[in-house]
This record gives sequence, structure tokens and C-alpha cells, in this order.
Amino acid sequence: MNDHTLRVLEFSKVLDKLAGSCASEAGAAAARALAPLFDPWAIRRRHALTSELMLFLAADECLPLDGLRDLAPHLKLARVDGATLEGKSLFAVAVSLRAARLLRDQVRRLERQELATPLLREYVGRFRLLPTLEKNLITSLDSEGGVLDEASSGLHALRQRRRSLEWGIQEKLERMVRSSSLGEALQDQFITRRDGRWVLPVKSTHRGQIAGIVHDRSDSGSTVFVEPEGVVELGNAHRDLETEERVEVNRILREFTVAVGRAADEIEADHALLVELDVLTAQARLARDYQLTVPGIGDGAFVDWRAARHPTLVFAGRAAVPIDLRVGEEFRTLVITGPNTGGKTVTLKTAGLLALMAQAGMPVPAAEGSRCGVFRAIHCDVGDEQSIEQSLSTFSSHLSRIVAILADSDAGTLVLLDELGAGTDPAEGGALGQAILETLHERGARTVVTTHLSDLKILAHGRPGMANGSVQFDPATLRPTYQLVLGIPGNSNALVIAERLGITPDILARARGYLGQGRLDLEALIGDLHAKRAELEAERATVARARAEASALERQIQEQLAAWKSKKQTIVLETRAEAAAFLEEARREVHAVVEELRARPREQKEYAAAAAGKAAERLAGVHEKVGRYGAGGPGAGGAAGDGTGTAAPAPQPLELTPGRRVRVKSLNCEGEVLEVLVKKGRVRVGSGDFRVEVALADVEPAPEGKAARAEDRLRGGGAGELGRSPGKGKEAPGAKLVRAHPGARVEGRLHLLGKRVEAALRELEHYLNAAALQGLVEVQVVHGYGTGAMEKAVVELLKRHPLVTKFRTGESGEGGGGVTVVTLEGGGGGGGGRGALGRGGRGGL
Repeated sequence: MNDHTLRVLEFSKVLDKLAGSCASEAGAAAARALAPLFDPWAIRRRHALTSELMLFLAADECLPLDGLRDLAPHLKLARVDGATLEGKSLFAVAVSLRAARLLRDQVRRLERQELATPLLREYVGRFRLLPTLEKNLITSLDSEGGVLDEASSGLHALRQRRRSLEWGIQEKLERMVRSSSLGEALQDQFITRRDGRWVLPVKSTHRGQIAGIVHDRSDSGSTVFVEPEGVVELGNAHRDLETEERVEVNRILREFTVAVGRAADEIEADHALLVELDVLTAQARLARDYQLTVPGIGDGAFVDWRAARHPTLVFAGRAAVPIDLRVGEEFRTLVITGPNTGGKTVTLKTAGLLALMAQAGMPVPAAEGSRCGVFRAIHCDVGDEQSIEQSLSTFSSHLSRIVAILADSDAGTLVLLDELGAGTDPAEGGALGQAILETLHERGARTVVTTHLSDLKILAHGRPGMANGSVQFDPATLRPTYQLVLGIPGNSNALVIAERLGITPDILARARGYLGQGRLDLEALIGDLHAKRAELEAERATVARARAEASALERQIQEQLAAWKSKKQTIVLETRAEAAAFLEEARREVHAVVEELRARPREQKEYAAAAAGKAAERLAGVHEKVGRYGAGGPGAGGAAGDGTGTAAPAPQPLELTPGRRVRVKSLNCEGEVLEVLVKKGRVRVGSGDFRVEVALADVEPAPEGKAARAEDRLRGGGAGELGRSPGKGKEAPGAKLVRAHPGARVEGRLHLLGKRVEAALRELEHYLNAAALQGLVEVQVVHGYGTGAMEKAVVELLKRHPLVTKFRTGESGEGGGGVTVVTLEGGGGGGGGRGALGRGGRGGL
């Protein structure tokens, strides 16, 4: 892009704003040097990186890019044999090395937390990284470039000796100050330094009272600064140690300089990546703060800006009317007309400046869906460029610029011309303007011009590939609206404005007579077009409102319908659960009566039989009610009915004896009866090493000829208390099975690092069940630190899991906050409490 275009469109103001958002001096300098690119792939990549960095900022992440400085002069000097860098220069190198390492680690950490930034991951993967050099520099230098004691053992020893000697000198001088014999001779009661030596301020009139060396005098001559004779040798020794210390510091700086010089290429490459990333982050920050968007970059030469605003107005916080402007696809030449101060020039500059920003890889102040192509060049002739030095008038200045534009215009250029044909005779200006516009159009240039000339409106209306546009004006208020309308030419409205401002009717009538009937008809036609367009816009707004209201009403109806269905389902489920509980209670009563019948003496048999008959009648009635609820069938724990509301005959009590093979309906597994708990209305069933306690109504005779399936496992819940969480007394309505490989061995530690939350929770669910069945009492779940999302999800699952008794955060030896230690119910039985399925242990069978 030529410098004239960048200056006229005020691209430097945008870059200054970008530089102000950079975190480092080096980034700000790079931002001010930013220029449009011409490779579509490079532009799209820069936009994509900006979008990913916008995700970083949205996640409240702060990139470690502050403190970066220009390393070019330091690295150039480090490459010179025998050169020594200052401590500040070496510390600037250390800051760059540290930033590269921290940034790479930060990107990788956030990716593990499901923040998708593939381009940024690839970007930081290009860092060379020099951890050893970084560590040596950081631990040996302070932020001001001073060499720390830890830089070498020799330096540490020298400084220790120097400080000790320094303390001895000060102590000796302080004793002299406190001495009563020198009270009259001292000007002040303190010690100070002159030329690196510790001295006392002595009155000139008492110089002879203190033997020693005079190192300085006050301006008035009333005070001399004397190094007492008793500390001269100590001062000499102190000076020698300072010299040795400087030699050691220079040796350390020289060694670091040599190391930096050897790695200068790697340091330079990493630093360039960091500086570019600082600029990209500044772009993302501007997008966040000023609602900018990343435009689409298409093939070809075009602009399609939607709700575009001029950047300098946006950055200044001033209100800007959004405009829609396009050229290059449907048509390649756009002629914009309208009144003065109506926004034509701002529209022209907005189109060009946004194209420059987009090609520089920056987000733009426009709505989502805005697009543009890549231009080989952008030419503009905007504003009054009259040149006094070259004795050029406004017209001549414009024409000189247009000559240069015509010499470099083709299908890959965007041409912006302000007030084409103005500044000379309207007839000649109009003719020349038409010729220039036709030439640019024939060469394929994408052209946007502003004008007041009717000849150019007529040309744009009748020529294929050209289009008119107009900025709107409110004749009632005599103010422009700054809105751009495509497809309709605009009026200058000079006579309307003159009438509003008080020009008399006779003068206006004479003016209209000079215009001619053809011109008046054209102006009237344009006025009618704008009026009809306003009517259409009003009707369109009414239709849009009606559609929005209909959509809102439809959403409201759908939400109400969903809520009704959910409420209905809840009522059905609650009713079925209530019916099932009622049925279970009735069954227990019947079985209790049966057991009581067996225990009574022979003479009470008739009474007991009558009681059993009444209980059976009651149970049949319960079955009928449950059938109406739709809770019948084997899937409801053996309730009578087929799920259609038709009651079935009440089942006869099953004769259960130890050793009989039965099927547990809620678990869908088979086993042998171990013990019948008559008073509790329950039965204990075993299969291999596993035990379970369920309600009597939950078992039925096992099918003949089928072996028990010992591999059946509980997945949580179950009949009776098998689905009960620790500390809760409600029984779960059913049980679920989990199939585990019979030979699988469960470890005591589960690693969830690097996994997505949903997949990790599924794995944790299976792991806890398998661990409980294996008899593990305590297990560890490794979820890491991160943002805490994984840990929170794990804790929520553990709170509601039926096999978990308690859990806690790991101690320092167990992994700290990145590990949760879980205690399982049963303490070796695979689940505690009555009815838990397991292999021995507390609460097991």
C-alpha cells in the first residue's frame, strides 16, 4: 500500500490505538510497524490466532508478555567477540526466555481444560526454549540488572568479607562520634562517605584535633571530611575488596554474554514469536473492549461490510451510525450521492480503512458476517489536497492524484474518489467524471466515488456492473441521518435547505426555472423513490415485529407444553412409586400372617386361616389398584397386572426353603436361598461368593435347567436397601446390574488426568463399582488441579454414589489437592449395610 493511502485513511491512528493495548515496549513498536498483508493464507491465519486469543481473554487468562524489550541491539553486541553485555541487557534476555516457557505451559494447561486453541498450540510449539540459560540468568540477576550474590561462590565470599569490613569501619567511626573528646571538633554527629571512603565531618577550625586524610571540603569551607588515621588501613582493604568484586562481576557478565551470543539465533526467533503474540493479544483486547469482529477473507477483490463504523470514531467513544456497504461482487462500481455533511466522505474512508485493517490481520468495527477480499493496492483521493508549494488548485491537485491512480488500476485494486468532477465547470467536470469512471470500470477496478453531479447518477443507473447509493437527509430537521442506502441515488437538497433557512419563494421559483423541467422531474423522481423506500422499510419492520411476536408465542407454547409433559411424567412416576410401595407393604403383611399361622398351635389354625384369607383379599384389592396405575407386570417387582390397567389374579406365596434355586427379579440374576427372614419379610440369596438380601416378593422360582450367572454385578441401587446412599433411610425402587470381567483386577488408584469430564465420570462410576466388588476399602482418584472443573464433577458424583461412605482431599504424601481419597461402603465386603452385595466384611452376608 502506498504511503499516501495510509496517511489519508489515517491508518496510523488505528496502529497507535493498537500499540497502546500491547503489554510490552517491543510489542508496541511492532504494532506501529504493522502493514497490510497480501497473502490470503497469512491473513486468515492471523485472524484465526486473534480469535483463539479472544477465547483466552474470555477465560480471564493473562498472558505473560509484559516486560518484553527490543533485544536486537543486545543480541547484535553479544555476537561480537570480547563484548560484555550490561546486567540490564542480560535480564531483558532472561525475561524473554521466561515468557516463552510460561506461555507454552499456559497454553498446554488450558488445552487440558478443554479450551480448543489448535493454532496457538502449534504457535507456542515453535519456541526453542533454553531452560538452563534462563535459570542461570534469573537466579543471578535482579530486575535492575544487578548481579546477585548467588551468581558465583567467589562473588558471595567477596561480598561477605566486604560487608564485614564495612561494618567494622562504621562501628569504629561511630565510637569516635560518641567520644566526648571530639564533640567540639565535629560539625555533625554522623558518618558519611566521600570518594568511596568513610569519613567524619570536622569543623575547619578544629582540623588539627583529628589526625587523618582530608577527602573533601564543603562549599562554604566550614567543614572538612576527614578519614581518621585509625581507619585508613581498613579503608584501603575495603577498596581492594571492591576492586576484586568488580572484576568478579565483570567475569560473570562476560560468561553470560558468551552464552547469550552462542544461542542468539534461538533467542531471536523466540523473541520474535513473543512480540508478534503481544500484538495479536492487543488485537484480541481491542476486539473485546470495542466489540470488533474478525472478518471473513474471501477470494477475489471485494468488500462486504455490515453495520460498519469508522474506527477512529469507535475508539474515541463517539456515536457512529452503522452502515452497510458492498462493492466488487454484485457490482464493481458504486456512486454515492447526497447532501453536504451527509456522511459521504466518512463512508468512503470507512470502506477503505476497514479493508486496510482486515488485510493487516486485525479485527474490524463491523457486524458478524462482514467479509472482504485481498486487494493488490488501495488508491484514494479524498479531501482537499490543494498544494500551495506546487501552485496547484483544488481541482488540479485532485486531477494529479487521479492520473497516478489511473496508471495503477486493475481488477485487484480498490479506488476511492471523493467529489469526482468537482472544483471546475459542472458540465466539463461531469463529462470528465463520466470518462474517468467508465475507464476504471472497464479496467475492472473496484471503485467507490462520491459526487453531486447528476450525470454520474444517470451513468451508474444505466450501466451494467454499476450501482447508485445515497446518504439519507431529513428535510424536516435539515439534518443528515448518515445512513447509506444502496440502489437509489440521492438529492443534494440545496433548494430544500435554502427554503428552510429563509430564502424567499420568488428566488426559489427563479432558481427552479433555471434548473429546467428535466432536472426538476429527476429530483422529484428521486424524492418519490426515497418515500416509497421509507414506506417499504416501515412495512418490513411491521412484518419483522409480527414474525418476532409469533416466534415468541410459539416458544412460549412449546415451553408450556414441555412443562406440562414433564409435570405429567412426574405425577405418573410418583403415583407408580406410591402404588409399588403400597403393594410391598401389603405383601409383607400377608407373609407375616402366613408365618404366624405356621407358628400357632393346631387349635388356632382356623383363626389363623381366616386372618390369612382376609389378608389375601386385601392383597388382591391392592393388585387391582396397582393395575389401574399401570405399575403391574414383572418389571414392577411382581405387581399384578400387565401394564394396561387390567388387574391379574393375586400370586400365591412362594414356598422358600434354604437351598432352593430362585431368580431375583430386580437384579435379573439367579442364586440359592440361604435364609428366610420371616419377620422382616425378606430373604437372603447367594451366588458363588456374592450375597444379597431382598424382599420376599422380589424372588421367583428359577427356570429349570439354567445355571446361575455369577458374573452379575450391582451397578448401584437395587431392591430393599441395595440402592441406599449412606445415612439415608429410603429404599431404592430397583437395582441395576454392571457386568465386570471375572478375572479383572482393580488397582487402588484411578487416573483421570487429560480426559474429558463426561468420559471421566463414566470411567469413575464403573471403577467404584468394580473396586467395591473386589473388596477395596479405600481408593484414590487422581483428577489434578486445573480450573477445578474436573474435581467439582468428581465430588458431585461421589456425594450421590451409593457405595461411597466418605471422601476427603489427599494429604501431601498422597498427591495433595489433585487427589481425592474415597472410602467405600462395606469395608471389604464390596458395600456395607443390610442387603449390600459383597464377599464378607462389615455389613456383608
